[in-house]
Amino acid sequence: MVPRRERSTRSVISNLVSGATAGAVAKSTIAPFDRAKIVFQVSSKRTFTYKKCAQFLINTVRNHGFFHLWKGNSATMMRIIPYAAISYMGNEHYKDYFKRHNPEGKLSHSRRFLSGSMAGLSASFSTYGLEVLRARMAIQSEYKKIGQSLSHIIKTEGVSSLYRGITPTLIGVSVYGGFSFYVFGTLKQIHPLCPGEELTIPYRVLYARLPDSADRA
Repeated sequence: MVPRRERSTRSVISNLVSGATAGAVAKSTIAPFDRAKIVFQVSSKRTFTYKKCAQFLINTVRNHGFFHLWKGNSATMMRIIPYAAISYMGNEHYKDYFKRHNPEGKLSHSRRFLSGSMAGLSASFSTYGLEVLRARMAIQSEYKKIGQSLSHIIKTEGVSSLYRGITPTLIGVSVYGGFSFYVFGTLKQIHPLCPGEELTIPYRVLYARLPDSADRA
């Protein structure tokens, strides 16, 4: 029989690896569109349309090459891998904690939401500086290498510049993280589309995307 501490360690490692892998694959897939989004967000002269977004991607490939669409993605990986790992592992850890402190070993709706909220806060606070660095590298041509860019920002603007705007971010992620993990966990549990049937990968993906779709609506 595997000791409780060893099982716990294995579970933490498994959750960290699973979260990190899922985050890396997902973000790398949408990196070109994420880069386009940032460019349109920071430019007052650009108004977003799907046609203009497509044209921006085409022009980027023509003028700078295909892989330029992933400019700054290494910084994204620096942030998203630990973010996804901490977020996923944190959610599982907080859920287990609340279950252990429940006489029936169950997770109430409020504590399911709180687990997701705390996981989002933990991940966002730990990686916020890397998100700022990623955004700078995506839109400012002078920032090309991660170490060089980080050093330049700290020297010219101070360490505090990496955490500028963190308060509203934490407020937002506390709500979004709780809502996202709560909805996903609840839908997995009741499986409303096919009650009683095995939860297959397509349904897992669908249930995971629903909270994000609702948030963007």
